[in-house]
Amino acid sequence: MLRLTASPEGELDDQEHPLISTAVDVQLPHYILRHNHIRAQLLYSTHGTLQVSVQNRQWLITPHTGIWIRPGQDHEVIANDAAQYRSVYIVPDIANNLTISSHIVTLKPLLRELINESACFGSQYMKNTPEHRLIGVLHDNLKSLPDDTCQIQIPSDRRLRKICLRILQNPKNDINLSQWCTNSGTCERTIARLFQKQTGCSFTAWRQRVYVSYAIEKIRSGQSITTVALDLGYSSPSAFTAMFKRVQGITPSQYFPQ
Repeated sequence: MLRLTASPEGELDDQEHPLISTAVDVQLPHYILRHNHIRAQLLYSTHGTLQVSVQNRQWLITPHTGIWIRPGQDHEVIANDAAQYRSVYIVPDIANNLTISSHIVTLKPLLRELINESACFGSQYMKNTPEHRLIGVLHDNLKSLPDDTCQIQIPSDRRLRKICLRILQNPKNDINLSQWCTNSGTCERTIARLFQKQTGCSFTAWRQRVYVSYAIEKIRSGQSITTVALDLGYSSPSAFTAMFKRVQGITPSQYFPQ
């Protein structure tokens, strides 16, 4: 697996450029060594799934979610396939005044477009220019990022990580927690309590979040709701839609109004 170092923009102590957007595309499986930087970072991928560790916690980041990393926080990234990164690096004075309560956030389409556009010029902008005004709009849209309702935290316990990584590698895998505990000779009640403690939700709820993330990526790439529902093992699109609504609060058709 390819080993990469962190982008240098995170270390720029440049008050003339308080927000800097970047775009980096990596065509091979890779990992970014554990590091930290003086700026805060809003990171997401327009293509590819990331496993991001921040201090002692790890999340799965899919193309419809972002991760907020505060200044000075240790973090590392693993991508088991190609990925297209987008980031905003923000000086601490501004980052500390943003109203962001969670590591995992939802990025609205306008914010994504602002990041993509500002990544074209990065730190190469001057005051009183169209680029500088665009950075101002980007700042306004960063002031309050909503928590993502489909957060997928990866547990640290090696037994739980093993089953979670199997599901993440193949969401269509139909193994359940009871079967896994029986096969491994582990107490299901103990594992269920530990899973709740380390991920903030039950195994069933966690797995449904994985289903929703998988579905969003597939529907966004052009697959129909019916195809995705049957692919995930649901008996009908309506059963899948009911699960999707429980997790996201809206139906797939409402999530993709087009």
